Amino acid sequence: MEAAETDKKRRVEKILADGGLEVADIVIIVIYFIVVITVGFLASKYSRRGSVSGFFLASRNMHWLPVGASLFSSNIGSEHLIGLAGSGAASGVAIATYEMNA
Repeated sequence: MEAAETDKKRRVEKILADGGLEVADIVIIVIYFIVVITVGFLASKYSRRGSVSGFFLASRNMHWLPVGASLFSSNIGSEHLIGLAGSGAASGVAIATYEMNA
């Protein structure tokens, strides 16, 4: 376990010192963008955008999970999470109970 942590620490130090990414990092990033672009093209190809209802409401034929995930992700951003961490550090656990009830 210590060897894995040491290896990880050495890799992070190398990246920070060199300021660059390794080939595996770049390959993963490129694959990610290819997948995202492909999903976007396929979604636009098979979507029903011929009417206002089809464009804005997905022809009222969308499952609740992607709608909920979209609402959640548009509400929770990185600045929100960083702000909560700062508020939690400043005022303790009280901010967590506030957010759970919000």
